[in-house]
Amino acid sequence: MDKIGIMGGTFDPIHIGHLMLADQTAKVLGFAKVLFIPTGRPPHKDARKISPAAQRIDMVKLAIEGNDLYEVHTAECDNPGVSYTYETLSALRAQYGPDVEFYYIIGSDVLPNITKFINFRQVLDSCVITVSSRPGADHDMTETMADDIIRLHGARIRLVDFPEIAISSSMLRGKIAAGESVRYMLPDAVIEYIKANGLYKEGGDTVLPGYWESIPQPAGHKEIVDSVATANASGNETVASILTNAAQYKHLQPAIKKRLSNKRYEHTLGVASTARELAETVGADPEKAALAGLLHDCMRDFPPDELIRWCESNNIELTDFERLTPILLHSRAGATEAAALLGRTDHEIEEAIACHTTGRENMGLLAKIIFVADGIEPGRDYDAAVRAREMLREKTKNGAAIRVLDKVILYLLENQIIHIVETGRSLHPDTVNARNWLLREANKM
Repeated sequence: MDKIGIMGGTFDPIHIGHLMLADQTAKVLGFAKVLFIPTGRPPHKDARKISPAAQRIDMVKLAIEGNDLYEVHTAECDNPGVSYTYETLSALRAQYGPDVEFYYIIGSDVLPNITKFINFRQVLDSCVITVSSRPGADHDMTETMADDIIRLHGARIRLVDFPEIAISSSMLRGKIAAGESVRYMLPDAVIEYIKANGLYKEGGDTVLPGYWESIPQPAGHKEIVDSVATANASGNETVASILTNAAQYKHLQPAIKKRLSNKRYEHTLGVASTARELAETVGADPEKAALAGLLHDCMRDFPPDELIRWCESNNIELTDFERLTPILLHSRAGATEAAALLGRTDHEIEEAIACHTTGRENMGLLAKIIFVADGIEPGRDYDAAVRAREMLREKTKNGAAIRVLDKVILYLLENQIIHIVETGRSLHPDTVNARNWLLREANKM
């Protein structure tokens, strides 16, 4: 069985530390090849500060030129969404088939975060984790950590001795910005490329501050995973689903906070909390509702022109109306982005996010919950929100509660239509269709 090494990273820029680690690991473990995979949109870094993918790919190609063992793979950069390791490994398995063993090469500094990856169990099941380990106390610490992950999660981990190389991409960017020499730290061809393209005129770190620290430690993840496993073993799919949604809420909350302004984030938490309460009232999954609420405005702070470009790059077909009112695109774009952030498809959550602003005829229950939560969360102080909250205080249960929810949606839609008309703007067809559909349903009762 062939062994293939996977060397992932932003490579902004690629440096000799990357190349030496790949070379040493390949020699020790006998790799048939090493794939260098530049990350497209890493979740833990500020995408606005990262060099364009095409330039990072060019630098990797220049750095590995002439080494038949090395190969660049652009799967992550070809995907406009957030890059997740489990998705990359799945795509590589589909490409190379079952007769290869993948070795995911990381530094010892990444090991503590490996169980904080989205779908980390799938990552651990898909490859051998290969960790660079320095001699001495650091090796003992890395070995202890590796043993814990192996014991708790059944991981396959190999330690490879590798001397400390005090070089990092962020350090190199700072040196280049300051006009200092980086000779012998980067391949000469990469240095010339950086000069020719005027890269790194500004230094600075691209990592989102506190991203990994804000995610629960592996022990917390273990408790959740074990609870889900117990629920699945007992056949209780509802409990398993709730635990999974609760875990992802906690995992994604820091990333959502960094995407939004303080005011928008406060609104988002209000929507999530209100959605959870509404779900409990109407018999829906409260944790899924909270998760949808957390994600509903994930694209709201993108400028209108960027929303249009983002939709076009993600093959979202735009209507003339949407091009004229691009701010509404944050809903449809948000649905696509939410699937990428979740690392899975959830049609209910995607529908809820896609229509939370305009409404839609025949909305599903979760979509209704998010639409109402967006309109009445505690930060909304306009008259229609106050009245809608009063309507929901009626003591109703089950089917009656859902009928009250429909009445509130109809009330909010009609107020929205009046406001849009009074301000001289055009109505989105979905808003009108949603209102008319609810009226027809009400007349059937």
